[in-house]
Amino acid sequence: MNGSAAAPAASFEIGDALRFGWERFKVNIPLLAVIAIIVWGIQAVVSWLVRDSEGVTRALVQFLGFLVGQLIAMGWIRVSLSLTDGRPVSAEDLIPSAERFITYAITSILYWLMVGVGLVLLIVPGVILAVVYAFYGFVIVDRGEPVLAALQRSAELTRGHRGELFLFGVVLLGLNLLGALAFGIGLLITSPVSLIAAGYVYRRLAGPTVPAAS
Repeated sequence: MNGSAAAPAASFEIGDALRFGWERFKVNIPLLAVIAIIVWGIQAVVSWLVRDSEGVTRALVQFLGFLVGQLIAMGWIRVSLSLTDGRPVSAEDLIPSAERFITYAITSILYWLMVGVGLVLLIVPGVILAVVYAFYGFVIVDRGEPVLAALQRSAELTRGHRGELFLFGVVLLGLNLLGALAFGIGLLITSPVSLIAAGYVYRRLAGPTVPAAS
């Protein structure tokens, strides 16, 4: 891996984040490609099981799919932070502790409930909540904060940068839509670049921390 870790600062530039994501991606293509293919394979299996099940079995498989999704999301965040910090990625990055996993899953449910209700209430409140608490997952994975503290810390990190973060989210959404249009293959590039860019932005706003335990 080349280059130094992202330097902590209380601001960020969208262009710098995307360039950082691209540079880190370029020197880690084999690793990221393997992770992405494994993740896609797992998601395909879960989708197939959901499609071919009914009733209570279908509900159980959907719940299992949710849990698998949380594991995958946490793993990607750990990979993103490791690459952002200039640390080698290990298998441990993909396996969170039970405590952090439970915290992450509960916080994810609360986050999407808040955003969902906000979207129903004239859309704008949902967008605001999505931006304010966008870094809850990074806070949990990086610092091991409990549910409410993770949400509060995200609100602190995003304060004063929410307009920029909204634009950053729009840019990432557009980038990944382009990746999806390329028969989905483009997502093998745009997804990891986006995640590393997000890790860069988080680290710029939060500063360095002790690496999270698995």
